[in-house]
Amino acid sequence: IMMTGCKDEDAAPVIVFDELEIGAFPFLNELKTAEFDLADLAGSAYEMDVYFVDGVGGDNVAQYNVFVAFDDNNPDNGDLSTESMLYKSYTPADFAALGSKGNLGLTVSIPFSDVAAFVGAGGEGAVVSGDRFQFRTEIITTGGTNFNSINSTPAVTNAFGGIWNFNVNATC
Repeated sequence: IMMTGCKDEDAAPVIVFDELEIGAFPFLNELKTAEFDLADLAGSAYEMDVYFVDGVGGDNVAQYNVFVAFDDNNPDNGDLSTESMLYKSYTPADFAALGSKGNLGLTVSIPFSDVAAFVGAGGEGAVVSGDRFQFRTEIITTGGTNFNSINSTPAVTNAFGGIWNFNVNATC
């Protein structure tokens, strides 16, 4: 058996430990309200407290984006369903220490009337029981890296309490 090898200075390893970036994810600290109550549309809101886990207490989070799509499950009033679109962006100016660890985070409040109007379903009777708002989130770090449910491991959600995507149903 004969083996040979050569060294190519331009062919660096695919991953170099010193150049790895620590990820980030939103941790669900508290779910305050989890549905849109059709009996109280004016006062109805989805609300949760999230803080950021990034190895440095949330300091590496430059932006937290919330996207929404509307899933119209009622064929009687036409199809008002939408594709996912950016609903709201939060920056460090919106963050404060939150939770038992004191990581930076925020209270995400999504009033029904605001999000229904945003997706074009703000008219009388446009949203009925069974309709669903589908939310997804992402974190942009100070280094410009985007973290979301697609490039995150399921362990972040299942074992570590991370929350990337969530649905809010309209209920009676």
